[in-house]
This record gives sequence, structure tokens and C-alpha cells, in this order.
Amino acid sequence: MITQIDRSIYLASRSPRRRELLAQIGVRFQVLMFRDRPEPDAELDEAPLAQETPAAYVERVARAKALAGWKRLEQRNLPRSAVLSADTTVALGGRILGKPADRRSDLYSLGVIFYEMLTGRRLYEAEGPAGLVYQHVHGPVPRLPTRLAGYQGILNRLLAKAPEERFQSARELFATIAI
Repeated sequence: MITQIDRSIYLASRSPRRRELLAQIGVRFQVLMFRDRPEPDAELDEAPLAQETPAAYVERVARAKALAGWKRLEQRNLPRSAVLSADTTVALGGRILGKPADRRSDLYSLGVIFYEMLTGRRLYEAEGPAGLVYQHVHGPVPRLPTRLAGYQGILNRLLAKAPEERFQSARELFATIAI
């Protein structure tokens, strides 16, 4: 059973996927942005800079969101707690492609990490970025070794090519694995 975490955290932005995930796993949170009026720092420039690497881009945007969140926390004289600031960006071969379509994209990413944690290997190997993208779009979900076969059904759903065949939420995944 999922229990509520005693202390709440602050979200530096209104990310709907982040809010949903935190609510589903029982983490109390407060969004530091007002819903009914824009704030001067709310519209951060998220356009990639010329020659900016994906890692530098995500760090720059997440840092700017965190600083804006801390500023709002102090302006409102709220109790100190963690400020969660992140940026979810899809990048390939050093090129920034944009934001994932929805939370099911996040669950696919979780499946990639899950596979790599279980096996110690990358999900797909390919010659160059185009081959890697092709594998993620069209490649079959790899079979796990016999000793890990009990995880194959979960992995298949996390890595399903069609989003409607994946777990539809973190809550559904947690219910399946009985967390």
C-alpha cells in the first residue's frame, strides 16, 4: 500500500505529468506558481541556444526553474522544503527534439531503464542515431534471460510500441507490481 509522505515538497512549475506522478505515489506537493495570474519568471525561455548540448539545455532550464521556485518560496514566506525542478526533453544524437507527448512516454523511458537495470545492457544497439530510433519505434521488446522471465510481462507493457498498450499511469504500474 502506498502511504502519504509526511512532508510536502514544492514544484517549481505546473508540469501535469509530474503532478500526476507525485499524487499517485502519495507525495504531497504545492505548486509555487499562481494559477490565476502570470508571474514575471513563469515564462522561462525554453528555446535551445545555438550549439547547446541536450545536457546543457536541460541543466540550464531546470536550474532557471529551480531559482524561480526558490524566489517564489521566499517571497511568500513559506516553510522551507525541497523544490522539485526538472525538465523532460527528448534528445537524439545531440539534437534537442522537444517534450514527450504524454505520461506514457515517461513510462516507456522507465521501461528502458528497467531493462538496463535488470540486464546490465542497453535495450537496443544500432549503428548511429537513426538506427537507434528505428529500433525504438519498430524493434521487438527483447526477451529477458530465463532467471528474469518473471519480469517479462511488466517489461512488455512498459515498452509497448503503441502507447495505448502501455501502462496508462504510474498508479496502474504500481498496482500491477503490488507496491
